[in-house]
Amino acid sequence: MSRADCTVRAVSIVTDSSYADVAALMARDGYRPGRGFHLERWLYGQCDPAIGEPEHVCGWTATRRSVPVQAHGKRHTAESFAQANPHGRFILQQARHVVAVVDGRVEMETRRDGARVYSAWRFTEVNP
Repeated sequence: MSRADCTVRAVSIVTDSSYADVAALMARDGYRPGRGFHLERWLYGQCDPAIGEPEHVCGWTATRRSVPVQAHGKRHTAESFAQANPHGRFILQQARHVVAVVDGRVEMETRRDGARVYSAWRFTEVNP
C-alpha cells in the first residue's frame, strides 16, 4: 500500500478482492501508486450500460446513488451515512478522498472528522 491509494483500498474492501488485483485492474486505466485516481470517472467507464456492456468490478456491479441532504440542511459524514445505511457495501466520495462502508461500518479512515459525503456508489454482487 502507498500514499494516495484510498481508491484501491476502498474497491478492495467492498469487493473482497486483494489489493494487488484491484491495483492491477486500475493500472490498465492509468492508476499509478502515490498519485490520485478519479474513481467516479473510472466506475462510470466500467459500469455504465450507455457506454456498452458494463464490465463488472471484481465480480460486483456499482450503481451511483445520490446522497440527500439531512433534515437539518447538512450533508452526511461517512459516519452518519453508515448509520443511515446499515446494510450494503458502499464507496463514499468526499473531497479528494473515498471511504469504504460495509454493512453500516466505516472500514477506512476518513481524511478528517466531519468531512462531508458528496456521492455514494453501492456495490452489488453479480452472482451471489
